[in-house]
Amino acid sequence: MQSPRRQVAIEKKINEINENDKKVRILGVNISSTPEFAKIDDGTGVITVKIEYPLEERKRYRIIGQVSKQADNKFLIDAEIVQPMDKLNIDLYQKVLEIKRKSSTN
Repeated sequence: MQSPRRQVAIEKKINEINENDKKVRILGVNISSTPEFAKIDDGTGVITVKIEYPLEERKRYRIIGQVSKQADNKFLIDAEIVQPMDKLNIDLYQKVLEIKRKSSTN
């Protein structure tokens, strides 16, 4: 018997997240954190992320999780995976993303 396939997390910038998104992958800096929630800033916007433990402030993280719209019409990500990304070469990463975007539109 096959196990059910997991839903694919789509790479998004925070300002690109919309009500059609189910599962996303974002990269940003934690600007504040409690044991239950973190505020992540990717330069295009800030989003609240539901977490299981506090994250270090001013550190970069990749967040993968389910998107939901709150009563105030803001989006929330319920984190399934939180990856520390402070050692990521952000300039090289941005170049790779740009190449991927250009190749996907051709």
